[in-house]
Amino acid sequence: MRAMSTAYKVALNRALRQIAKTQTVNVLYHEHGRGIMEQLKQLTENQRLRATADELIGMCGFHADLLGTQYLVDAVILSCARPNGRVGDIYAIVAQLHNATPKTVMRNINYSISQARDLDKQLSAIVGTEIFGNELKNGRVIAHLGRSMSSYLNSGR
Repeated sequence: MRAMSTAYKVALNRALRQIAKTQTVNVLYHEHGRGIMEQLKQLTENQRLRATADELIGMCGFHADLLGTQYLVDAVILSCARPNGRVGDIYAIVAQLHNATPKTVMRNINYSISQARDLDKQLSAIVGTEIFGNELKNGRVIAHLGRSMSSYLNSGR
């Protein structure tokens, strides 16, 4: 796989910074029109990014049939694009993309994490450092998977 182009990363980071400034996607959506949300929707629908996120999540033992796993794929893609983004902002974006509430997204991701088989061992193998079961919070899992996906894409695979 090829790495993301620099221009693509710059445009994406600009869009995500605008979202982070507004704190809510609904305000952003009404003030700025469909432009930013369309960019984010295109990002999460990008087949190469989606396939990479699906592969990483599958390697971690997540159940593909859970709604939280689908939300997690989008969250990992957004985290990969903006590694220092707030988890609350990611929930809000994913919720807007799926016509749900951020709380629903958070709950479904949390349930998906709790149902994953040997997540701590699998994630430790992917990240390269030992992760303990009590450290498996939504934000950490999203951040670890986002960083791993970024490394995977930048390695040129």
